[in-house]
Amino acid sequence: MADLIFKEPFLIINTFVLLVSLVIVVQRIHSLWFKFGMSSEDMLKQVFGFVESGSFARALQLCNAKDHPISSVFKAALTRANRTEREIRRSIEIAALTEMPRLKKGTGYMPQLSNVATLFGLIGTIRGLIISFSGVAAGNAAEKQAMLSEGIAIAFYNTFYGLTIAVLVIIAYMMILGRQTKLVGQIELGAARLVDQLLIQQSLGREKAKKSG
Repeated sequence: MADLIFKEPFLIINTFVLLVSLVIVVQRIHSLWFKFGMSSEDMLKQVFGFVESGSFARALQLCNAKDHPISSVFKAALTRANRTEREIRRSIEIAALTEMPRLKKGTGYMPQLSNVATLFGLIGTIRGLIISFSGVAAGNAAEKQAMLSEGIAIAFYNTFYGLTIAVLVIIAYMMILGRQTKLVGQIELGAARLVDQLLIQQSLGREKAKKSG
């Protein structure tokens, strides 16, 4: 099969599809498991600690120090900590819309790449069958046998290679999508809890102002 990969056009194309898929998978793993691997729960606890003590500047400083989608969402809420609930939630929505593409970058291409690998494998299979049937019209038995063997080999290798790539890409896609969905859920939950905490702090601030007044 190694010899055919460098000669058979649709095996070459599917090799390119495989390489593109690997680049996306590596990039997604690096981002979702390492770069964005920090738990939103840990960051939320730190931010809550600063918010409860009234240290909004330190909470913002912590968010600025982290390259994570949730830090941008928290930062949007903290910069409007003294605004109305509607304004805080609106700022979070805008920040989330900005950060979600970075969190989901490249993932959407994976199902399409799986389909492309399958289709090119199928086209290669048909090409192999055409070569096999063309051998029937060959002049002598030896030539017929050679073309038949070559065509069947091309057909089976294309089928095997295309389906293998498709299955591997889909498995990787399911793993990445699961991790991505988990991070999105953490961001949504963390943002909701932070808004509640900010509103509580606003309420406490008003009560203190009334007592002091």
